[in-house]
Amino acid sequence: MIRRENTREFIRSKISIAARLTPVDAPSFDVIVIDLSLNGILMQTENQLAVGSKCSVVMLIGHYMHELPISAEGIVVRAHDGMIALCFDAVGIESSEELQNMILFHSDDPEQCLLEFEQTETGA
Repeated sequence: MIRRENTREFIRSKISIAARLTPVDAPSFDVIVIDLSLNGILMQTENQLAVGSKCSVVMLIGHYMHELPISAEGIVVRAHDGMIALCFDAVGIESSEELQNMILFHSDDPEQCLLEFEQTETGA
């Protein structure tokens, strides 16, 4: 059996939360986040976007009256079968820590996530 190595730059954390995706040239729509990393997000939706579309996404975590928005901007890198993958260009400075916390909380490998966070902060 041939085993493929994981070529992703960051570990993805499985998660299921609602988010709002806003394409640059189209109306916003709701999506369900399927997985998340420091580099991007995979979302389930009935809407489709073209690869290369620029978007912003806002995820709300927490409970009513205590929701913390995590906002990011990126570009669609895959879109098919009801899924859209967005590669982040920028994560709001106020959202970076919350994004890391959400990834860490949902990760199957928290120790690897902490190493990735450290490498990202040092620019390694």
